[in-house]
Amino acid sequence: MSVGLRILRVALVAAAAILLAIAGLFAVGATPYHAYVVESASMAPQIPTGSVVIVDTADQPEAGDVISFRVGEGITTHRLLEIQDDGTLVTKGDANRQLDPFVSTEQDIIGPVVGVVPGLGFIVAYLQSPAGLASLAMAVVAAALLLSLATGRRDRQDASVEDADIGDEDAQRHLVAT
Repeated sequence: MSVGLRILRVALVAAAAILLAIAGLFAVGATPYHAYVVESASMAPQIPTGSVVIVDTADQPEAGDVISFRVGEGITTHRLLEIQDDGTLVTKGDANRQLDPFVSTEQDIIGPVVGVVPGLGFIVAYLQSPAGLASLAMAVVAAALLLSLATGRRDRQDASVEDADIGDEDAQRHLVAT
């Protein structure tokens, strides 16, 4: 196998391992950061539908911060306008005309938004679907097959050249004939 293909193979395996490790850390909550998919345009244009927001669960938000917080069984990402004396939150989506009608408290706060990745939420949602998981599995198998074919073909060529380098006249004639 050529040095270039070895480097490519190592780089691909390392990149996949790093991505899996990062995803795993997020999935098990081993970092103070959580990621959520934005499903509405209530924070547009700053945070468009289909974005992924990164939330710092170790930081305390202040009025004016965009936060993610629990509302019933769901999670909402809106701007925190005020924390009232009784601990209730006054929140509003930037694209909404009115304040949020639901009541949330300080205990519902997950944390302030510290990063936004526009469009990544569509990919995350797709990959969580059965079709997305099947597509991902097929892509991994296809990449492995292509890499295997490319390195296998290169190994056969390298072996033929090595045979010719030994001085075997038959191998040299075979190379000239092909």
